Formats: sequence, C-alpha cells, structure tokens
Amino acid sequence: MKAFSKIFLLLTILSLALTLAGCRRDNQPDTPDCSAGHTYDSSCDPECNICGEPQDTHHEYTDECDAICNNCNAERTPTHKYDTPCDTECKLCGEPRDVGGHSDTDNDGMCDLCDEVLFIVTPADKFDLPELPVYNGTDACVSLNGGKPFFLKSQITADSYEYYSPLDSLGRCGVAVGCLGSDTLPTDSRGSVSSVTPSGWQTSPPIYERSHLIAWSLSGENANRQNLITGTYILNGVMQELEDEVLQYIKRAGNHVMYRVTPVFEGDNLLASGIILEAYSVEDEGAGVQKCVFIHNVQTDYVIDYATGNAEMSPDALIKQYKYVVNLNSKGGPKIHLATCRSVSDIKESNKAYHNGTAQEVFDYYTAQGKTPSYCGSCKPQNAARQVLFTIPEKQMYLPKPRKSARHKPFAPKKSAKRRRYFNTPPTVFPKTAISFYQNGAEAFIKKRIRPLLKNGVGFNQSAKPNTKKRTEFFRPFFLAP
Repeated sequence: MKAFSKIFLLLTILSLALTLAGCRRDNQPDTPDCSAGHTYDSSCDPECNICGEPQDTHHEYTDECDAICNNCNAERTPTHKYDTPCDTECKLCGEPRDVGGHSDTDNDGMCDLCDEVLFIVTPADKFDLPELPVYNGTDACVSLNGGKPFFLKSQITADSYEYYSPLDSLGRCGVAVGCLGSDTLPTDSRGSVSSVTPSGWQTSPPIYERSHLIAWSLSGENANRQNLITGTYILNGVMQELEDEVLQYIKRAGNHVMYRVTPVFEGDNLLASGIILEAYSVEDEGAGVQKCVFIHNVQTDYVIDYATGNAEMSPDALIKQYKYVVNLNSKGGPKIHLATCRSVSDIKESNKAYHNGTAQEVFDYYTAQGKTPSYCGSCKPQNAARQVLFTIPEKQMYLPKPRKSARHKPFAPKKSAKRRRYFNTPPTVFPKTAISFYQNGAEAFIKKRIRPLLKNGVGFNQSAKPNTKKRTEFFRPFFLAP
C-alpha cells in the first residue's frame, strides 16, 4: 500500500505540473513567423512590421536638388550643381544663389575663380589722353605701341565670340571686342542703322556717319546701339580700309582674328576724340594680321566741338569757299578784300564777314545798311569783279617733243625757261584742273604766252604721216574761238 500511495502521489504532482505548464502557454502570444520574408512599409521603414528586424533605410528623391523624400517626406539638405564657383544658377534645377560677382585681384583680365575673361584691361586703361598722338593735320591714322596690340595672353582665344560694353551714364559706347572668324561673318543683307542716334550725333553740317566699332562685314551687327558711335567721314573711311584687310584675311586663311575697338572720350565729351583699333590673327600668332593704331575723329576744313559734336567750317576753308572777306572793324567802315589778299590773315575772325557775288554787290550791301564801305588798296577787288576760268585738256597740258624724222615738224616753243615752265613740263607741275586769273591780266597773258604758240596751230598726232592736202586739227581754247 505504501508503494502504491507514493506512485499515485508522483502521478498527481506530474499531472498538476503539466496542467500549470499548459495554462502558461495559453496565456502567451504566438511567436511571429517571418520565414516568408520581412514586411516593411517602405524603403525608408527602419524595422520589420512583424518581427522588428531592422533594415538599411534608402530614401528616394527625384534628383540631387530634391530636398524631400518621395516616400516618407523626410527632409534633407539638397546638393546643387554648378559648373564654376561664379555660377549664379544651379545647372539642374535653376536654383539661384548669390556669389558676389567675379574676382580679379591681379587685374589680368580674368576672374580668379572661374577664369572667365572680364575685358577690364583695354588700351584706354594704359593711355592718358595727353599721351595719345595729337592730330597734325594730315595723318588721321597713327601707329601705337609699334603696331603691336595690347591683348593679354589670357585674352587670346580661338573660340569665336563678340562682346559689346553697356552704355555709360552719358549714353556713350564702351569697348567692343571679339574673336572673329568665318562663323561671325554676316549671312543676311545689311540692314538700316538710321534708327540709332549715337552720342554726339549732329545732322548739320553733314560730316558725320554712324560708325560701327566692329564692322557689319565682320560681325553682322546692324542697329546695335552698343556698337555705333558718331564718326566723321575720315574716321569711317580709315576704319573701312583696316576692316577690309581683316575680312580678306579671314576669307583667305579661314583663321580667327582677335579684334578690339576702344572709343576714347575726353572727360564728359559726347563725341569721341578717336578710336584705338587692335587686330591680331590667332592661329599664326600675328603673322597674318597684327595692328594697333589710333584713328583721329576729325574732318578736313572743319573745327569740331567734341563736347557736343557741333562743327563749323574753319577760317581757312571759308576763305577757299568765298570770294570776298570784309573787315567789319576797319576804320571808316567795312573794308572789302579779296579772299586771297594777304591782309586777310591779320583780321580777327570775329571781325570777318564772308561774301560771294561781285565786289559791287558787296559794296551795295553795306551801303544799304547805312555804312561806308571801301575797297582794299592792295588787292583792289573792284578791278577783279569777274573771274575767267578755263580748263586745258590733259593731253594738251604740255607740248610733245617733235620727232626728228618728221618732214613736217610741228611748231615748238623756244627753249626759254619761262615757256618750258608752262608748256614743256609734265602735268604734275602744270595745274591740271583750271587756271584762274583776273580779267585785266587775261589779255596780256594770252597775247604774250598763248597766241604766239597758236599762231599757226599745233598738232598732236605725231604718229600720223603729214598730210599736205588736209591739215590736222589744232587745239584752240574756247576764249580764242572765232
């Protein structure tokens, strides 16, 4: 009995233990099963939704500049893309930024950050106006720096471009520079530039043109306000010669030419005193084209006010244009002089008056004003009231030498110094255009100099054989015509 009781007790204890273990198991949740794979809400979810297994998160963005994740809206600092430190906009999204502009601490004409050419170094920076050549009255184009341009090595390139400086506060053009080549030449017909009014423009007197800094034939630029200045006919003509030389080189060689034109203004003048033109062929290092010149903005016979662009005819030109000069400040009343009178140079310009017509008409003009005019006692304009002009054809400027073999020798003047001076000298010495002389001296000149030579006529057909039956035609000036 005792043994049976022990066995029963052990079975009871075992049954109770099993019962307690089953209750504990029923009260606990089921163990998660991720054998088929973990479950995440997105690639940005850090843990498995079933078992809590962590994962490497991976946010998704549209591009490098996107600041918010497309899945979880997580924010980040975007990374914009710029080509150079001076770019102001992102190349991907266009996001603007402030970089403070270019930097050129060494003044070499290039940005220290992005190596962009800034064009700050021009001939105008290297010259003061007193150092520029002064117009001597004949040479409108003067060489500078031995004909070598002032381009820096950093500014010379074989990539075609054009740059035109913005207008200043007075509306004046600045430097125009470019690398010119076959691709910059115009492809369309030339347009009108009459709509542009450059600084210093005046319509009277008609001595000005709208001058391109970089010619249309080289750039195709028409009515570009930043490329047009007021230039005289002389300035424009000299520039065209240099532009044609550059154009022909580009067409012939197919190379590029560095080309820069700098208008030079003195102070606040509206009209440029001149321009500095530089040209340098790139591929052959200046062997084809290399120029550096200063062209004066001047016009013959005119005095120009560069502050405004106004121009007036010079006193010397007025004398050439008019027959008579009147001294308004002469004692006793206005005194009438011939424009060629030596006394005219002694008269102040403010006291001069210029007239055409006849001396009597000028005399009557001042008499009608209640003044007492008089004639100059030296030039005696009253005796030169009418001038006679005649023209001698070029082939009759001088007499040809007679052929020794000619049976009928044409009349030849005696070998006197005076007659050789007028008739046996080349046309470059004898005036080719016209001879002007006063009427009271014309008859004496004809009687002493011309009529003896034309007494029997002078033939000029030396190659033809003499014809005794029919005389050759003779030259006879109109004032000796029957």
